[in-house]
Amino acid sequence: MPGRSLIEEDLVLPPENFSMIEPGVYRSAFPRGKNQSFLLRLGIKTIIPLVPEEYPVAMADFCARNNIKLVDICGTDGNKWPFKEIDEEVLKRALFYVMHTNDKQGYEYRPCLIHCNKGKHRTGSLAGCIRKLRNWSMSSIVTEYLSFANPKARLEDQRFIDTFDPLEFTSSMNKYHDEVLALEKMKVVAVTSIIPTKKVEKERDSDKPQIPGDEADKPSKLLSIKD
Repeated sequence: MPGRSLIEEDLVLPPENFSMIEPGVYRSAFPRGKNQSFLLRLGIKTIIPLVPEEYPVAMADFCARNNIKLVDICGTDGNKWPFKEIDEEVLKRALFYVMHTNDKQGYEYRPCLIHCNKGKHRTGSLAGCIRKLRNWSMSSIVTEYLSFANPKARLEDQRFIDTFDPLEFTSSMNKYHDEVLALEKMKVVAVTSIIPTKKVEKERDSDKPQIPGDEADKPSKLLSIKD
C-alpha cells in the first residue's frame, strides 16, 4: 500500500469532541496544529473560542494566513460553582456570531467552529442555547449535553440552558450587533496604538550607551509554542 502524504494524514484528524451542531456550525475541544488541515477542508470561516485566555500564537497565525476570522471577544469562565460562572452576556455575544445573517439573508460568519478547552461545558451550554432557538425539547437538549459532558456534567450548565430565553435573545440581536462592532473597533484601535509605542521605545533604547557584556549576561528568551 503506497504511503500517504502528511497532508492526507492531517485531513482525518478532527479536534477532540468534534461534531456538527447544524449545517455550517461545528463544535469541538481546543483545536491543535495537527487539526489545521482538517479545518481548512471544512472551509471554516470563523473560529469562536469561549476561553478567556490569549489565543496560542501558532493557531492565531494559522487563522491570519488562511483568512479565518478569529473572534477573541467571547471568552468566559466556565460554571465552577461557587467560584466561577459563565458570563451570560458574553455567551450571547458568541451566539450572535453563530446566528447573525447579512443583507442577503445568508449567515455572515458560517461555516464556524465553536470551542472551549474540552468541548464539553461552555461549548455544550452554547450548543444548548442553539437547540432552544431551534425549538428542541429540554429533555433532548439535556441528553445531547450529557453525551458530551459525562461523566463530569455540571448542573449549573443545564440550569443556564434552561433559563436561556430565545425570544429575548432574538429581540436583542441589534443590540449585540452594535456591541460586537464597538468591541471589534476597540480591538483594532488598541493594536494599532501599540505599534508606534514600541517603535519609540526601540529608538530610545538605541540611544542608550551600550555596556560591553550586558547582552551576553542576559538570559536568552526561548518562545515555546504548544499546539
